[in-house]
Amino acid sequence: MNIRSPCREVVLRPAPMCLHILILVCVLIPGAASSAEAHPESTANILSSCATFASNGSSAFAAVETTGISLEIADAGGRTSHMNLPLRYPALVQPANPAVSRRNWTCAIYFNHQSDVVALAVGSKFGQPEVTHFQVGTADLKTAKWIASFSAEPKLNFFPLSLAGFLGDTNSLVISGTITGKGGTEQGDLPASLELSVFGEPLSSEPIARRPTETTDAFRSYADAGHNRLWLFLCSYTRTKPYHVPLCPVSVASLVGEDTSATVLEPRNYSGKRNDLWMWPSAFAAPDSNTVIVAETVAGEDTVWRVDMQKRSVDRFALPHKHFVGYNGLHNAALSPDGEVLAILLDQIDLGFPYLVDNYVFKGTDVAVMQVRPFRLLGLIPHKDSGYTGGLAVDHREGKATVLVYREGHLERREFSAP
Repeated sequence: MNIRSPCREVVLRPAPMCLHILILVCVLIPGAASSAEAHPESTANILSSCATFASNGSSAFAAVETTGISLEIADAGGRTSHMNLPLRYPALVQPANPAVSRRNWTCAIYFNHQSDVVALAVGSKFGQPEVTHFQVGTADLKTAKWIASFSAEPKLNFFPLSLAGFLGDTNSLVISGTITGKGGTEQGDLPASLELSVFGEPLSSEPIARRPTETTDAFRSYADAGHNRLWLFLCSYTRTKPYHVPLCPVSVASLVGEDTSATVLEPRNYSGKRNDLWMWPSAFAAPDSNTVIVAETVAGEDTVWRVDMQKRSVDRFALPHKHFVGYNGLHNAALSPDGEVLAILLDQIDLGFPYLVDNYVFKGTDVAVMQVRPFRLLGLIPHKDSGYTGGLAVDHREGKATVLVYREGHLERREFSAP
């Protein structure tokens, strides 16, 4: 993308000076299952991280620290560039417990369709009473310079929660969140989206809200800007009876613009066991406009489903290891740009001594790498007692799946055969 307007910053609040930025370098070691050597830096200052691949093979990695954001871009030829961005709302004190602090920070990053612009978003919530902040930065990859840095603050009862990505093949950004107040569900919240330019200028007069197809007391939503889709899973624990398949209708609608594609799939006639379907999905990915992948740990089985709205079909794949603890350990799914390979984080949770319920001990996070059509496990990246795992991304080309994952102070690269 060739930005004619000079690089500028959309200032809604004064931005603090960046005191110190830690540059995290990805060390690439060739091999079928290679990994990078650990950097000496500790992860204590890392509040969050995110990574992504572009359709042309470029990759991006962002690390959110207590003092700022570092962005590393690697093109398909291996050349890297680094950019730094101050945090608009930095952590005021050094986190005493990094694991707890990271729950209050999020990071998301996307390439546009042309692979020449990258957008990253950092969300944070802290303080008493709790205040939510949302910062977005956009960069032109041809010049390796920032286009803009801006904040998306709550407005018109709209609370921004995450960056959903670029809208289709445009350079418009979509921020997903909720609208609270009149016209919502019983809790008063509806999923909503706001469209912005790369400069932070609103492209729609107000956020667009979508109402679930039926009255429900709870639902999960997934915003897929790349295909202009909003997925809703109208599930609730209270609707699940023992030994019965839960009624969890799936609906899909347009994320922004006129809603002309609303479709509903109800698995009420599913003939399988109760544990064969999701109850409260925790990870999402969308290979195309008619298909969504969800994952959840149900009754000790780490399970991935592919829902095809056009074929009206549900395909299920359970990872090999079944464990006693029924913990929902699957999260942060990443999909390759061609939609053929899935990588997903799998927390390992054990019962601690004296092995009573609710005495859970975190052991680390594995990465499961899967082929999407048909479902097939390509391999696992073991956790090795990692205290923090983030920055997950996966690429697929020339018969190989390449996974990037950040943990223990370095960005690892692993390759798997994926014909």
